[in-house]
Formats: sequence, structure tokens, C-alpha cells
Amino acid sequence: MRHLRRIAVGASFLFLLVASAAGIEARAQSTAQVQLTGVPPQLSSVQLGVIERNYRAGMYPVQFIYNDPSDRPAVFRFRFTVRYNGSVVLEMTSDPTRFLPGIYLYRTFRDAPQVRFPGGQNALLRNLAPSLRRQIENTGRLPEGDYEIELEAEPMDPTRLISSLPGRATVSARVAEPPVLIYPSNGALVTEATPQFSWSPATGVPGNTMVQYSLRIVEINAGQTPLQALRSNIPHVETVVTGTTTFTYLPNELPLQNGRRYVWQIVASGATEILPFSDNGETDIYTFTYGDQGVQRYVWRYPSTEDPLIEVPIPEYAMGDLGLSVTGVFSGTVQGETVWADFGGEGDAAIFDVQGTPPNATLELKVGTVKLSNGMTITPGN
Repeated sequence: MRHLRRIAVGASFLFLLVASAAGIEARAQSTAQVQLTGVPPQLSSVQLGVIERNYRAGMYPVQFIYNDPSDRPAVFRFRFTVRYNGSVVLEMTSDPTRFLPGIYLYRTFRDAPQVRFPGGQNALLRNLAPSLRRQIENTGRLPEGDYEIELEAEPMDPTRLISSLPGRATVSARVAEPPVLIYPSNGALVTEATPQFSWSPATGVPGNTMVQYSLRIVEINAGQTPLQALRSNIPHVETVVTGTTTFTYLPNELPLQNGRRYVWQIVASGATEILPFSDNGETDIYTFTYGDQGVQRYVWRYPSTEDPLIEVPIPEYAMGDLGLSVTGVFSGTVQGETVWADFGGEGDAAIFDVQGTPPNATLELKVGTVKLSNGMTITPGN
């Protein structure tokens, strides 16, 4: 009898152990998980105003999932942590919020059940690390770098076993770089009837972001600097280019005038959204001169003088603001014989001394590449 009683007591004890273990196992199945579903790998803008506007528009959604086998509600508070280049720069904790088991999609934390952070959005800036806060206050934008965002739901009831998995995301804040002008190069002489302007693509642009290029070509008037002309003169061309990094100056545009100097520049920007660029997307400004090269084939018949001189005029536009100083080599034909000579000159013409040329001889002069004092190189036709 005692033996049977012991067996019954032992069975009851085992039952209690099993029941207790089952209860613990059931409680351990309660889970909470945060998913940062809407945080992009790279911000489309580092401007604080744009980021706030995107948040209010629901562009950075958060999903919270709470599971409990017994369908019991639970109270959570959310801990929000931001690391900048590996260092914690912001920590905030929300007020406690009660949740029933289910899936909650927050476009903003104002959605039900509302999650309140003390001080609201204004507390974000106040709670930032001082050095980062000063940069944002001075510039109105996030400093470039990598940001790690973590949001964790912390259960408030210590008697319940709720496993909580935080949501994490890494987002890069980068400023795109403007293009580099390619052709015409700075100070170039352009002679094509329909010159094609070209520039490199903008770099550091987030994927799937379209860039537009605003092209401006302006004539430089006498006494103006290129920057003054660009800012104040009526442009010959002012257009927006997308999908390519070239522009052909067609005959239907306002004609470029022979012998005139021009300045051109590209300004890059986002085609469909605000896109941050260094230097506001502006390239350097380049100048070019349009027209004939000025030194072409010349044929003279010399008077009967003992020391004839040949004078090859160089047009004013090729001289620039620094005057003319030319050096080079010419070749010519005198009475059927080829002659070569060095030449040089100062002022508004190149003087070629052709001592020994027979009187009344015909000389056909072919000038090679000529380098001017303003750095321009001209290669005349033959």
C-alpha cells in the first residue's frame, strides 16, 4: 500500500514538473521583432528638411511584430539608437505602449497605437552628440558618413519571457560630385560649324537616381571676366539635358559669332528629386573662342626691295588680353624651291624676315602650329 502511494506521489511530482516545463516553454514562445523595412542603403538627400519631409510622408516605414501563444497583450517601450561612423551619437527611449499580438506597420509613429518619444521630433536634435548637432545646425544637413540605426522593443513586464529582436539598418549619407567639362577645353579655339559640347557624368549619385544637367553658354563682352558674363549676360544657350552628357550646337541656336569669346558651365541636379551636390552641382567655368583660326595660307608678291618682309596679321580675338608673342616655323616655296625659316614677333602681327628672296618672287607661306602668349594653340590649314 505504501509502495502504491509512493508511486502515485512520484507520478504527481513528474506531472507537475512536466506541466511547469510546458508552461515555461509556452511563455518562451512570446516574441517581439522590429523590422526597418523602409530605410534605404543611401539617402537620396542629406538635407535635414528633406529627410523630415520624407519621414512625414511615410517613406521610412517600420514594422513591429508581437507574437504570444495565449494572445495576451504586452507593454513595450522602444529604444532608438544611432551610430555615426561607429560611435553612438543618439539614444532615445519612448514612453510605454500597450500592444495586442499582431503585426503593426508604422508609416510614422503617430499611427495607432501611437508611440511617443518624450519631446517629440524636436528632441532628436537636442539629444544628438554636441559635435554632430553643431554641424547640422550650421549646415542644415547630415554630415557625410555611415549611420547605423537600431530600434528595439523592450518588454516592460519582468515576469514574462518575451524574446525581442531589434531592427537594424545601415544608411550612407553622401554628397554627389558635379561633372567635369571635357570639350571645349578651357581656352580652346572652336572652329566646327556644329561643335559638340561634352562633360563627364556626375559621380556619387545614388542608384536609380536620374541627374539633369543645366547647360549655359554666354558671350563675354569687352572688359568682363568670364564669371561676370556668366552671371549677367543673356545666354546664347540655356537648356536642360537628361540621359546624355553631350550637347550639339545646331544651326537653329543663336549663332556663335566669328572671333568672339564665350564662357560655358554645367550645373547638375536631381531630375525628379532633390539631390545634394558639392559646390551646388556647379562645374568650373571654361572659356572658348569661336571662329577661323586666323593664320591660313597666304600668297604674296613682293616689291623690288632689297630686304622684303612678310607680315601675317593675327586677328585680335586670337591675341586675347595679353598681346601677341608667337614662335614657330614656316615653310614656303620660292621660285619652285622649298625654304624654311624660324619666325617670331611681338604686337599685332608676326613679321617674317625672308632676306634674299628674289625681287618679284611669289612665295606661298605655310605656317605650322603657332603658340600664342595667352596659352592658346592654333593650327592653321594648309
